[in-house]
This record gives sequence, C-alpha cells and structure tokens, in this order.
Amino acid sequence: MSKRIKDLVKMSTVAFILIFSNAIAGNLNVEIKKANKGDNYMVNIHNKSEADVVISIVDNADKVIFMESIHYAERFRKVYNLSSLPKGGYSIRVNTAAEQVDEPIVINGINTPHPAIGKNILVGFSELSNDKQIELVIQNKTQKAVSFLIVDEQNRVIKEERFGADHLLKKTVNLSGLQPGNYKIKVSCYENVFFKRIQVI
Repeated sequence: MSKRIKDLVKMSTVAFILIFSNAIAGNLNVEIKKANKGDNYMVNIHNKSEADVVISIVDNADKVIFMESIHYAERFRKVYNLSSLPKGGYSIRVNTAAEQVDEPIVINGINTPHPAIGKNILVGFSELSNDKQIELVIQNKTQKAVSFLIVDEQNRVIKEERFGADHLLKKTVNLSGLQPGNYKIKVSCYENVFFKRIQVI
C-alpha cells in the first residue's frame, strides 16, 4: 500500500456536523440546510484552497464531541443525522490550517431516519502525481452504490464508473489518457457529493 493510500485511510473518524447559516471566511464557504425532518442536515462546503478541512462539533465547554477530516476536496456536500446528541447548544467548527469558521447550533433531539439508512460516506483524494494518477479512498457506510465521474470544463462526461457498496474502497485513477486541461472529479452517493478540481498538463 502506498504512503498516499495509508495517509488517506487514516481519515476513519466519523463525525456528525451542523451549521445553521451561510458562513464565509477567506477560502471557506459553509452553508447548511434541513434535510427532511428532525435532526437531519445537509452541509455544503466550498473549499477554494483545497487544503485539508477539519469539521468538528463542540459542546458549550469547547469539548470536541465528533470530528472528521476531508482531504483535498474543493467542494463537498453531506447529510448528517444529529439525533443521537443530547438536546442543547453546540457549535460547529470548520477549519483549515489557516482559517476557522464557528457556528452556534441547537440540537432538538428529534429522532428521524437518516435519508441514506442512517449512515455516512467519507471520500479522500490524493494530489495528482507526476505520472498523472490520483489515489482515491472511499469509506462507505450507506449500503448504497457510489458514482464516479470525470467531467471537463464544459461539464462533458469524460469517464464514468459505478462502484459497489463496499465499506472501504481504495482505487488508483489513471488520468494519463486525458488531454491537457482542467477537469473535475465528482464522487457521489445519494445526497452526498465530493468534488476535486484537477489540471492535467
């Protein structure tokens, strides 16, 4: 197993997050909205720097309750179920090495099923290597298949693949056949979507 794959596998901690409003801090744009009823929430993050993003939920004593890291993704959207948390006030902390966004939240303790069977998905990308390969790690607890797309600047699909509902998938994507230009990788499962922008020279 390569070092990049080992580094990506380390992102195994699963978190549950919630932000009630739009928040912009430099390269971070954070937005949330309700996903169905209860304590299900959809979180959208635009990470223009593609730096590693750490997402935490902290209580009123600033104690970290849950945490996860997102690696090298420019945009990602996830649905989280927070009904397991005790009722009360919390904060969501979204930070890179250079920036941090904190948002106060309130958990109402309304227990409703998660839209994707109460589970989560986590996707990690490596940087594009000199031999034009990207290593991909998908931790998938949704019991649903995962869609993989590469699109060009005109949103034309260049490559499309569908993965099974494996709990852990490690895959090397070879991009050496692509023409020079800008592309986007999109990995999605139900309402959870992860984007990475790449430039092939």
